[in-house]
Amino acid sequence: MQSNLHIRVAQVTLGILGVVDIARGLAHTYWLRYSAETIAQMDPHPDALLLLGVFGKSNFLTAGLFLLIVWQAPRLAGWVLGLIQASIVIG
Repeated sequence: MQSNLHIRVAQVTLGILGVVDIARGLAHTYWLRYSAETIAQMDPHPDALLLLGVFGKSNFLTAGLFLLIVWQAPRLAGWVLGLIQASIVIG
């Protein structure tokens, strides 16, 4: 029973991260200029906008993978959360 609770918490956490990544992807691709000027408060230089757009596309990719894991392989959710933390530590 305790194991199922851990899986469920990891599944919900990864699902929330997937939804947040969708929001970030929308901000970095479709609302790019608005996000750059208001949220990031940066000058919308074309090179910076190009990099932000590419970053937004990668947000859609990670969101899709996170939500696919939540839907099809919830037992992997804890491992994926651990990999996210390890990649942050590595740099």
